[in-house]
Amino acid sequence: MEDQKVRYGIDKVVLGTSAAAVLAFIAWGLSDAAQVTRVTTAMLTWVMANLGWLFNGIAVVILLIGGATALTGLQNLVTVSALPFAVVMIGMCVAVLRDFSTDPMMIRREFRQQALENAVREGVTEYGDDCKLAVEPAHGEAGQWAAGRDFESTAEEYTAWYQRTDEDGEPVAYDDETNE
Repeated sequence: MEDQKVRYGIDKVVLGTSAAAVLAFIAWGLSDAAQVTRVTTAMLTWVMANLGWLFNGIAVVILLIGGATALTGLQNLVTVSALPFAVVMIGMCVAVLRDFSTDPMMIRREFRQQALENAVREGVTEYGDDCKLAVEPAHGEAGQWAAGRDFESTAEEYTAWYQRTDEDGEPVAYDDETNE
């Protein structure tokens, strides 16, 4: 095989084609931006249309050559080639869920639900059906019903990723009264 590469100059052809492609991209990058946009749009349209025909042609050839088991082979090929993308997508879903768990809106929602649930539970436990909800500090024995009993809103895991800064990059505190 090596003798054929040298004899037919395949290495030189590959090198020349690669160099030409690199030079074309460099020249393209140095040209006018509007022209690049027009060329890119036209080229992408052409490439997408022709790739569709190419992939269909490959599938037809595989089906015709493969005989009775060709369809199964093609299905297996598609499944195996999609597997890495599926793993990446599952990883992205896990990352999004982890990110949502520390999102301020989700933290406030969880806190609000816990506060309401604890207040209703305490009211029904102590007063039965005749109770009302009131907001007051939970000290002493009432601390067992506190909404933030198991939650520290200033914990590093909830606050480290987000820090408000001014124009110079210095941290800026958040004022709850003015929402600024």
